[in-house]
Amino acid sequence: MRILLKRLINYARFLVFCLFALVGATRLDAESNHTHTRMGIPQDISDLLQTRAAGLSGEANGMLIESSLFWTFTDDKADLTAVLSRLKSTSIYSASQNQSYQRLASDNEKLWLLFAIDHQDQGEKDIVLEFRYPANRTALYQFHDGYLVKSERKGVYDQYSNPDDPYRYLAYRIHLKDGKNFFLMEVSTFLYASPIFIWNPIKFDQFRLQDYIFVSAIFASFFIIIIYNFLGFLISKNFINAIYVGYLSSITLYLFYIQGVGLQLLGQPFRTYMAQSCLLMTSMMFVGQTLFAIYFLNLNRMSRKLVRVLNVLNGFCLLLGITSFWAFKLSNVLIPVLFTIETPIILWAAVLAFKSGFKSAQYYLLSWSFMAVAVLVYCGSALSILPVDPATASIGLLVGTLIEMILLSLAINDKVNRSLKNQNFLIKQEQEKNAHAFSQMSKIVYPHQIESIKMGQSLEQTMPTGPGEACVINFDIIGSSKIQHVRAKDFLRNVFRRCNEVMLEGYDGKELKANAFRIKEMGDGFLCSVGYPFRSHSENIANDALALAFRFQEVLVEEAGILQSDNHICCGIGIALDTIAGFYPETGTKEYDLYGKAIILATRYEGMRKLIQQDHVHASIIIVQERVYQSFDREYRRQFIEIDLQKAGIVVRDDSAATRLYYKILDHDSSANNPSPYELKSA
Repeated sequence: MRILLKRLINYARFLVFCLFALVGATRLDAESNHTHTRMGIPQDISDLLQTRAAGLSGEANGMLIESSLFWTFTDDKADLTAVLSRLKSTSIYSASQNQSYQRLASDNEKLWLLFAIDHQDQGEKDIVLEFRYPANRTALYQFHDGYLVKSERKGVYDQYSNPDDPYRYLAYRIHLKDGKNFFLMEVSTFLYASPIFIWNPIKFDQFRLQDYIFVSAIFASFFIIIIYNFLGFLISKNFINAIYVGYLSSITLYLFYIQGVGLQLLGQPFRTYMAQSCLLMTSMMFVGQTLFAIYFLNLNRMSRKLVRVLNVLNGFCLLLGITSFWAFKLSNVLIPVLFTIETPIILWAAVLAFKSGFKSAQYYLLSWSFMAVAVLVYCGSALSILPVDPATASIGLLVGTLIEMILLSLAINDKVNRSLKNQNFLIKQEQEKNAHAFSQMSKIVYPHQIESIKMGQSLEQTMPTGPGEACVINFDIIGSSKIQHVRAKDFLRNVFRRCNEVMLEGYDGKELKANAFRIKEMGDGFLCSVGYPFRSHSENIANDALALAFRFQEVLVEEAGILQSDNHICCGIGIALDTIAGFYPETGTKEYDLYGKAIILATRYEGMRKLIQQDHVHASIIIVQERVYQSFDREYRRQFIEIDLQKAGIVVRDDSAATRLYYKILDHDSSANNPSPYELKSA
């Protein structure tokens, strides 16, 4: 919403500016104020004017005065008498002699332009004289009836005298008499050698309106592009956008000077140090475009020596821009030299970057091509190499700069998009790697552990490691090595897989609940715990352990039926209840494991089947510890047979204090005769 509001405000300002220009263009200054300073002209000077100043005739429609132009530099304190005396000397230059005054006037110099307009047999009329480039101070003198009359225009066209309706260049509305009209123009501290255009007032008003609209639109576009790239920096945090904003700002300020907009809008603050400020903006533009090239073209990866050279040029150019306020002539000579050195280096680097596969460099090269053409046309017009007209003197440079800004903005967007695509590709690739890694981890750890690790927890925090209590089940397939069947391995694999699925039924990673936790597989059997580390679904872990034992035996019977063996395949199951604890090894692979007395006792009680199963060799058996038996519900206890260990003279290894154990024989059809504890409860 804020961005939209700012854009609306900018457009409103632009429309008001155009409306202001339209009103000013339709208003001819009928009440203009002229101040006349009369100075007599010696006869020899008058004769000289008649012979040395050729006339320019024809309709005044933006015609360029060139064949009638004489010029000379004088000291800033020189008076008109000294200037006129120089007209007779051999040091005066003439455009007709293929000479030019193409250099900046320093702070203590003035440029004097002498020209004539031939207005024979056309009657008296008004014209407009336009000095196309901005200057610090100007004055126009007209030779009339043997006198030199100074005319200080305070009307619609003088940018200094009428701030209410300024024009960005100097323009004087003057009155021509029939015959030759001679003029002398004084110019101080101008930016470039300027052509002088002669206009019909009506045509000039039309041109001035078009110029207002065009320049307003161009600079509005500049500011929009700057804001666009600044917002891009705020959003993407891309340092290249920030550098480009600085570069765009320096170009805009530079054009703000040389196109006369600063003088047009602000007047006096821009007049005092106009030429020096222009050089400072030029040096800032140099630094901006160099830094942009370094970071945009990734020159640090290409050549660090080249980057060091460019940084040295940057520092030197910026120093020259600052010292131009004290050493103007030196800075004015060296800054263009630095541009001449730097530009081919950057273009060469851009070509190398494009050849090395950096596709965004094509926008960079294209934008610089447009900018180079615009600058060459502008310099060509300033040096009188090319025809001087509004297109070459102003419009071409502004349009070329705008195209460069747009193309470089596209280049940045293209680079950012390519970078984002590359980042997204790398991220996707990394995600695929992580997904594969986590999918493989799911084979050795539980899903809640993977999620906890993703959230930043360490592996050791994903499972309980303190002491606890659990019922441990030792499941062992009796005589598995004697199974002579081609699918014996598949049989064992399927039994263990299905038993593991039974253990994980009701798994809840948040509450750490499940039927059982598989401790380990041991050849033809396995160990699992009920109640720790996964909490049991009920409050009686002994009942839950017995239910699991029945289901394990059911799985064995179903898988054995697939083999269609003549011999029964049976299992021995031992259940013990005691202390247990989880841990991770201190060294090596961090694999979660359990240890405790419950594991040892479950193994010992399962091993007691060899003493008990003398008459039931081909039947499965469940042997439970006395504590487990006493924890059963009454319905379960009725299914078990008691053995008095003391009377039988039997000692359970590692449980010498045990006085009784209990067992239940499970024949091949016992799945129908041994309902689960929950089924017994409901019955």
